[in-house]
Amino acid sequence: MLTQLLLQTVHLPWSRMAGENIQQLTLHAAWSAANERSLLWQSAARDRRSVEDAARRVEDAFSTESVEAMKSLAFAAAWHCANQRRFFFSDAEKDRRSVEFYAELLERLTSRELASLVKRLCWNAAWHAANTRSMMWKDAAKDIRNFQHVAAELAAFLGEDGNDGNGNGDGDDSEGFRTPFGSDSEEVEAEGRHGHGEFSGLSLGGIPRGNANGGANGGGYSNVSAAHVHDVRHSTNSEAISNAPEPFSVLDEAIFGWRETSMKMHGDEICASSFVSAALGTIVVFDSFGKMLQSFQADMRKNAKMIQQHVSSDVSLQGLIDGESKKAGSYAKALVEGSAAMGLLWLMRALRLLEKTLHVVLEDAEQPLHKCIQMGYEGSLKPHHNFLTRNVIQAAIMAAPSRAIFLSKLCPDPGNPKEKIQEFLKFYSPVLQKAHTYLLTCRLET
Repeated sequence: MLTQLLLQTVHLPWSRMAGENIQQLTLHAAWSAANERSLLWQSAARDRRSVEDAARRVEDAFSTESVEAMKSLAFAAAWHCANQRRFFFSDAEKDRRSVEFYAELLERLTSRELASLVKRLCWNAAWHAANTRSMMWKDAAKDIRNFQHVAAELAAFLGEDGNDGNGNGDGDDSEGFRTPFGSDSEEVEAEGRHGHGEFSGLSLGGIPRGNANGGANGGGYSNVSAAHVHDVRHSTNSEAISNAPEPFSVLDEAIFGWRETSMKMHGDEICASSFVSAALGTIVVFDSFGKMLQSFQADMRKNAKMIQQHVSSDVSLQGLIDGESKKAGSYAKALVEGSAAMGLLWLMRALRLLEKTLHVVLEDAEQPLHKCIQMGYEGSLKPHHNFLTRNVIQAAIMAAPSRAIFLSKLCPDPGNPKEKIQEFLKFYSPVLQKAHTYLLTCRLET
């Protein structure tokens, strides 16, 4: 109670902002872990910078030690949820223990009431981001409501008037609150939900990272690479949350990435770093194809990383491959495992599969999804697969979900999937066409 009494008594300007800044800290920490686990590295890096910005503002109201405890608590909860959703259970358990440690530390530094509120805020923000990245919309929507409830409790505890809905710009870069909002007011306890919701079936693979104390566990706590994918801007004030103009679509991530890639093109030259970022952001779209087709995702991640390891700041895709061919003696000789040329060739084939599939989905409203994917496969990867691989892929395609389920995952707004797909293809197809033309010109593609 001492913290609350001090804030209510002194009435300093920062006392009315502390709760909002703590919200920002927990939200950006949550998205940092969720984005890094989804390979959205520059988005994760941006969120980590936002965490530091929010932490500096919180230090106006609390000691540096208390803010560091809050920050570590937020990252530990974020990594627990992100690891849980990606089936890294051992890491998730370590992160859960870190949550308890930092919550106890925060309690000793401040008060039991404040530590409990911050801990609950961290859990709900973390589950929201992790569930959104796993397309578990219903669970994520509950997490939003829980976050709002706890945020209101925190504001009351700190003696704040609460957010009046006008906002002050602090939350403009937050990536929170991006799932469909239901009317159900049920509040679900977020803390420690190992079995919260059903597993999404995603397994995106591990990203090497550091931990709070320089170890291998993750948490507060990770070093992040760079690759820019999106900049979806949503205010975190209660009015913006409750109004929620439109449901979040997994295509929104990809649309931003390919729009940015288009803007950075110079003639036919494609910015390599933007291309890789956009491709990585597009991988999540393949989640909508069902669990049996996850091999596409694994191959795309591998091939994107093959390109990325050769990318310098402003190099173009064409310049990157031209440089490799010059060193190797020819384009054909540059096509070796681990090269950017090999990565681009196979990544492009998978990206064109998605493009062709979506074109069929738009053109023939009666075509079942598995037939749309089949047509996309035949026009992209199939000619380059051997007999055994073709049979495996064919069986996986037959297990694709229904067209209706696919569209609901792709775009939760039932009245908007066609327009959203068209918007995606408007930026996606021209970039792919230029990259494909280049591969044909170099005789890397046949």
